[in-house]
Parts: sequence; structure tokens; C-alpha cells
Amino acid sequence: MCLPDVVYHPWSKEREGNQTRELMYNVSLSNPLTPKSAAVTETQTLYKASQERECYIVDAEVVTHQVPYHDYFYTLNRYVLTRVAKHKCRLR
Repeated sequence: MCLPDVVYHPWSKEREGNQTRELMYNVSLSNPLTPKSAAVTETQTLYKASQERECYIVDAEVVTHQVPYHDYFYTLNRYVLTRVAKHKCRLR
């Protein structure tokens, strides 16, 4: 999936020590009940429990606007990146 018009905001540190940033982009939709494309806001949280160079935990809360009932749900993806070797990691 190519997202050429992604707008990234810089990471900011929260009081709890986590870091957050917001991304905005558009996605194409193929459902006949939705528009052809929709704006998306993705809020990523990098948790302070992450261990630098060993393990990173990132939650991505994704809200797709302009679709029916978009204000009643969102998608939450958790990415866990773990170091396996010097130049290799595992994504779960």
C-alpha cells in the first residue's frame, strides 16, 4: 500500500514517559457503502517500557473518517519489534 500524502508530526514526550505522534493520510476504499477514499488519523504511542536497541512496543490507534459510524469505532494495532541479531529484528 502506497501512501504518498502522509503527514507526520514529530514525536512528543508525555508526562508518563511515553512518546506519541500523529499521522494523517488518505486511503482508497472499495465498499459500495463508503466514499472512494477517506481521511485517516493514526496516533502512535511508543511506550517507555521499550528497551532501546532490544525491544520496542508501539500502539497505533487508527480512526478512519468519512465512513458510516466512524465515530463509534477505531482500530488498534500493537507492534512489538524485538532484536534477533545485530541487523535483524522480529515484528509481532
